[in-house]
Amino acid sequence: MSMVWNLVHMDFMKFKSLQRSQFFYMLIIVVLALIGPDFSLFSVVLLLYMMTYTIPSYDDMYKADYLTGTLPASRRQIVLSKYVFNLFGIGMGAMLLVVENLLYTTPMYGSREFDVVPVVCLFVLMALLFLSISLPLVLILGATKSRIYILLLYMGACAGALPLMNSLQVDTGILESVMRYPVLLVGVGLVLLAMSYGFAQKFYQQKEFLD
Repeated sequence: MSMVWNLVHMDFMKFKSLQRSQFFYMLIIVVLALIGPDFSLFSVVLLLYMMTYTIPSYDDMYKADYLTGTLPASRRQIVLSKYVFNLFGIGMGAMLLVVENLLYTTPMYGSREFDVVPVVCLFVLMALLFLSISLPLVLILGATKSRIYILLLYMGACAGALPLMNSLQVDTGILESVMRYPVLLVGVGLVLLAMSYGFAQKFYQQKEFLD
């Protein structure tokens, strides 16, 4: 298991080394967060997209997969490390949502009441669904070949974020339902992630690395 954590740490080091090139996207995240609650999900979805796609794109560009292949790590460990790394991304997104919603309760935003629990639950569900589809594509096809699919998936996630936020702020009964079954939402996402992980493991074992 130590090898998996070493691989996760290596991905975090890559992500940190790219912080200058990602400054523009981080600025967008901050701006979206400051605009208001309607855009809070957009900001964390962008963060998730950066963590899911940036590292594989870096690996493709610099052929880092060949370097990883020289390490005493099995393909199963490599796949597991990618899922663990992105789960950390979901955790970071959830914490960012909590901070954002604490900001929205200040006088600057009208001291509005905004329950963060259903928002975080919906984000986790959306994030797990996004990860369940995007990560196998990136692992199997590579960042270059999968970029169009990932972009379309990301655009779909962004398109769905605003209606979800609006539905939580209108008395439609959705808020009450989510508050009643938050664990169910996360559970559905984890089941999808487990299925995705099994699929990715199976096909990554058969992947051929060619120039």
